[in-house]
Amino acid sequence: MRGSRLVTWADAFRHGVYASGNACVDNAVSRYLLDGVLPAGDVTCP
Repeated sequence: MRGSRLVTWADAFRHGVYASGNACVDNAVSRYLLDGVLPAGDVTCP
């Protein structure tokens, strides 16, 4: 979708990994939810 971003946790094999212990994922999602700021592009977290 135009204007969307994909945040991927490379080692997760399920949907919905927010607040599951990965700071990279949590920071990207929280920044959007709290401040409305999307990452510059898709994000793959280790």
